[in-house]
Amino acid sequence: MTQQLEDRLRAAFRERAGQIPPVAPPLELTPPRRAARPGLIGGLGSWLTPGQRRLAAGLAAAAAVAAIAVGTVVAPNPPAPPVQPVQPRLAKTLPPYYVAISQAKANSGWVAVVRATRTGAVIARIPVPRPYTDFTGVTAAGDDRTFVLQAVSFAGPPVPEKFFLLRIDPGARSTAGRARLTPLDVRLAPGAATVGMALSPDGTSLAAVALYSRPFTANRIIIYNLSTGASHSWQDSGCADNCVLGGTGAQSPEVNTISWTADGRQLGFVLQTGIGAAGQSQFRVLNVSAPGDDVLADSQPVTLRAAPGVLQGVAPAGASWGIAVITPDGSSIVLGATNFRKVTQPLAPEALLRYSARTGALRTVLGTRSLQSKKERHADQVLWTSPDGSTILVSGFRGIHRAGLLHDGHYTPIPWSPLTLAAAW
Repeated sequence: MTQQLEDRLRAAFRERAGQIPPVAPPLELTPPRRAARPGLIGGLGSWLTPGQRRLAAGLAAAAAVAAIAVGTVVAPNPPAPPVQPVQPRLAKTLPPYYVAISQAKANSGWVAVVRATRTGAVIARIPVPRPYTDFTGVTAAGDDRTFVLQAVSFAGPPVPEKFFLLRIDPGARSTAGRARLTPLDVRLAPGAATVGMALSPDGTSLAAVALYSRPFTANRIIIYNLSTGASHSWQDSGCADNCVLGGTGAQSPEVNTISWTADGRQLGFVLQTGIGAAGQSQFRVLNVSAPGDDVLADSQPVTLRAAPGVLQGVAPAGASWGIAVITPDGSSIVLGATNFRKVTQPLAPEALLRYSARTGALRTVLGTRSLQSKKERHADQVLWTSPDGSTILVSGFRGIHRAGLLHDGHYTPIPWSPLTLAAAW
């Protein structure tokens, strides 16, 4: 009987071997107790408007609380993603793990989920610490182990938004050591909301775009030292003239407009000049070591030039931008843009483009897609780029519930949950 049982176990393991991801067993963090509430976000198709999200999250920062080490328990494997694992050659291109803001099921709250890139397997789930109800943003360092999460409350008494440092260690012997969540003492002034954030590649600094609405003042780029709590800010001249735009997470998932270079010395951002139909977008690179507080004085513009056959021949400044990031090596700007002004019906196609950060000349058309409505563009996010931007990982470009790699005009899907709002590698 024992031999027969051993034979059956060996056969079962051989049959399932190809489905076992090369990572630690899936873990699920024990969720804190919280009152039941109706789902306030009904899935990706019913996001709150940017104004509603900013209002919900635009509160003063909370007082710091003690660090929390989140315990873990073994959890069963989730249903297999519909997309096959990424090819080994492409899997080597991407970091092996990422953190996503996802729902466990439709109409539930947004939690953080650690997944394996190649297979989509769930490594850990991180519930939202009380009194917060949802994670709404995530950004990653360059080590594939360090992330920052933004938490807000969409129910109950208003509470300030809060930032948490998440460190993962899939190879840790103890389950508690595989995911650790620590609150950060990152404070915004009263009346400010974070509309964009980016963690520096070395994980020591968090850059944020702060929108000030009570009272309305100039927007600011703020860089926080996560070790000392010190901060340095640069402000624009007010959105009636020159306005810093943000949005690199779930707060404004339709835009990716703040990004670091790999050396941590420069920060790319978008400046909106003028208002209404006369407004134009400008990509700028901020010197983060500059001692001043004027974002224009301490940054340099990158004038992206018109190219035949791209954006109907107009310069990118006159188009509508959904994505604008500088590549890690600082050599390129990846832009997602549509010329809505020239073509109204049918809508002009959206293009993902790579420009030279030095000359502003077009280098590559990474991909294009047709749009049925302007709202479709809001699903796009560039989640990762190779050092020079020749290969990018994008969500929403081939369907709102999909993600994949774009290289030389070829799209390769990766395993992806349709209940994902934002993700970071």
